[in-house]
Amino acid sequence: MSAYKAVSVLLAFLSFGLAAPARAGTITLYEPNIGGNFIDQAPGGGGPYWAVTNDSAFMTFCLEHNEVFYYGQPYEYTLNDDLTDATKWLYAEVRSDLYKNVDIFGSGPGVGARVQEAIWFLQGGLPGNEIAKESKDLADFALTQNWSELYDAGYRVQRVHMAGDGEQDQLYYDHDPSAVPEPASMILLGTGILAVFRARKA
Repeated sequence: MSAYKAVSVLLAFLSFGLAAPARAGTITLYEPNIGGNFIDQAPGGGGPYWAVTNDSAFMTFCLEHNEVFYYGQPYEYTLNDDLTDATKWLYAEVRSDLYKNVDIFGSGPGVGARVQEAIWFLQGGLPGNEIAKESKDLADFALTQNWSELYDAGYRVQRVHMAGDGEQDQLYYDHDPSAVPEPASMILLGTGILAVFRARKA
């Protein structure tokens, strides 16, 4: 095996090991019964909603403004990363409860409605002049935040792509600190690649 091929194989193996696993299954959405800061829904049929999948139940928000789904109906879904970083940051803050330390989210039963409108704006579903000022301010703030810091801490946010024509995609969240490669492991892997390259070159 040539040095180039050896390095290519190792890099491919490394990429495979770090890639997020693809997930699929069924999701069913229900009217929210969340309470607290997430009682009110956004005008025009927005979230928050309550979602149930094969292995979890969680609060979610829709990504498109002009698409629909039906409560209580199971939908096939797959996960992908087709989201803006600002949307990922916003949803991770809400699902992790970190938002409670950020004044611009506000408080009271309308927090969820503001988050939903901000997500619609961030995903290009609504212009800024068609959402509440508080929602636009929240979206603008999210655009200034560093999603990579949450990502590096093990937070993951993905698009729940619901099968069918015109169904509203939703948001999925996970936090697994063990998913973050340890710096020492990355250094060892890099050293191994270099060693193979040098050995083959020699």
